[in-house]
Amino acid sequence: MSEKDEVFNVLADSATGEGEAAISRIEGEVAAAIAGLIGFAFKDSDGNVVLPQLTTDGKLPVSSDAAGVHSEKQGTVTPVVGVRTLVATATLTISKKYQLKFLSCASTQTVLWEVEQTDDATDTVRHKLITGSGDYTEQINAGCLEFTAGASGTQEVKIYGTQVKGSASDMHGTLCLLQIGA
Repeated sequence: MSEKDEVFNVLADSATGEGEAAISRIEGEVAAAIAGLIGFAFKDSDGNVVLPQLTTDGKLPVSSDAAGVHSEKQGTVTPVVGVRTLVATATLTISKKYQLKFLSCASTQTVLWEVEQTDDATDTVRHKLITGSGDYTEQINAGCLEFTAGASGTQEVKIYGTQVKGSASDMHGTLCLLQIGA
């Protein structure tokens, strides 16, 4: 055949400047003195392309640090028995996703607790729990409960408590959220 297709050269020889065809590699192949095309890279926080750096034993370094913006709110209120009372409010950033990392609700009387999300003018109860005699404090590490803030209006997550019976007793609430993909 006299007319052969030209190879589209994507590599340049550093000495001659001439183009070279990319060559496939097989896992485990010794790469010393072999030119190749790098096809695996990451972007850093500034948008620059970077190559992954392996540890001395050939592994990708992995961090267990939680990525995202941490937000917490705490409140203590003395309720009116039988009346739903706001204990704590966390404000969300518009169009961001959040994960509930920790929730703590406590009272020495029986209380119905509600975790509510406000998206503009719409309020939605996302979780309910009860504390009372023998279980005055409830702590939840609920990484699976996620909140997506809407694109406009008021965006909040709130803890409400309704003391069911007994003498009015302080209600204590703590809400910790992690903004995902900050």
